[in-house]
Amino acid sequence: MVRNGLLNMKLKIILLVFVFNALSVTAVFDCACADADSDGDGYSDAVEVSVGTNPFDASSVPADFDHDLSPDVIDTDDDNDGVPDLVDAFPFNSAEWADTDGDGIGNNADTDDDNDGYSDVIEIAEGSDPQNRLSRPVDTDEDGIPDRTDPDDDNDGVPDLTDAFPKDVSESADTDGDGIGNNADLDDDNDGIPDGSDAFPLDPTEWQDTDGDGIGNNADEDDDGDGVLDSEDAFPLDPAEWSDADNDGIGNNTETDDDGDGYSDVLEIEEGSDPQDASSRPADADSDLVPDSFDPDDDNDGVPDELDRFPKDPSEYVDTDGDGIGNNADPDDDNDGIEDEYDAFPLGAAEWSDRDGDGMGDNADADDDNDGVADEDETSAGGDDVSYSTNQDAEGEGGCSMLQCRGSATQIFITAFFLINIALPLILKRKE
Repeated sequence: MVRNGLLNMKLKIILLVFVFNALSVTAVFDCACADADSDGDGYSDAVEVSVGTNPFDASSVPADFDHDLSPDVIDTDDDNDGVPDLVDAFPFNSAEWADTDGDGIGNNADTDDDNDGYSDVIEIAEGSDPQNRLSRPVDTDEDGIPDRTDPDDDNDGVPDLTDAFPKDVSESADTDGDGIGNNADLDDDNDGIPDGSDAFPLDPTEWQDTDGDGIGNNADEDDDGDGVLDSEDAFPLDPAEWSDADNDGIGNNTETDDDGDGYSDVLEIEEGSDPQDASSRPADADSDLVPDSFDPDDDNDGVPDELDRFPKDPSEYVDTDGDGIGNNADPDDDNDGIEDEYDAFPLGAAEWSDRDGDGMGDNADADDDNDGVADEDETSAGGDDVSYSTNQDAEGEGGCSMLQCRGSATQIFITAFFLINIALPLILKRKE
């Protein structure tokens, strides 16, 4: 039993020594062969064995992009650009290692690393980050040209040098300098006239051009273009009018009575007076605005001119004696030498007295005193043919003539006789 135990112990010791010696030999062998390059291709046999190439064939070499004798499968920087393959976007391109915008073009070759539309050179010059898409140069119109070098920042077609609003594409001018661009400003020139009604919206000194000749009314000497200067034009803004003779506000061309004298222009031209001069009027004696040339009653006295001896004088129309003095003014109308106030027939030169008032002048009346006795008989009998008494005084008073007295007595006698001898007996007889 003890012998078996000792035997076993020896065997164990012998086995341990063998293993130790074997390990020692292997270690020595490994150390001797670790740097061995059987095929002389620069890669050790151990490396070639580990990567699967033939260590005894010089044509069989490991993949080694950078030829640093460290196969790619174990090389941490295949292209030997100093950037570990783990962070190298291009591990087999020593010229590239980053691709910020992921477009497949390395940053070194890519002119716009972050693909934001602005070249790296521009971004660096403008101070933005060429590796950050969110970091861009100031570019108002986003045309890829930063404002600092863009001649038209807002791309409105107006160069910044002349653009009142270089950052606002909707505005470029501010005529009145009020800070409101002309496109938004309702009164660009600030003259108080809205642009919609302003013929010159960009000129504060002009706003109207009546004749459309391109010259504003303020500068135009003939606003309405009628050929008459404004200084002489009563209607400087009306090309159809330029004169107003009567100053009534109605132009002569429209008005039918230019000078306002009551006579139409047509009438005045026909009559030969000046239709532009109120002091020049047609002859019109009665001022009834009907010229005498065709007024049937020039003096408007109610007597037609054809019957009026004084057609221009409303106070006269008859001149009985034709002495040139109208009857109204003539003290002796019939010029018979007897003034009208004493003349029973003031319009008849052959008569002037009518003693008996029978309407027949004494010169024509056969019985002037209407006593039933013809003037001729009275005259032959020594009586007065124009009165009841030859003794009639100046006032017409006095007794009757002898003949008249006789006649009267006879009449009285006959009447008395009739009453006493005929009428009275009859009356008394009826009473009985």
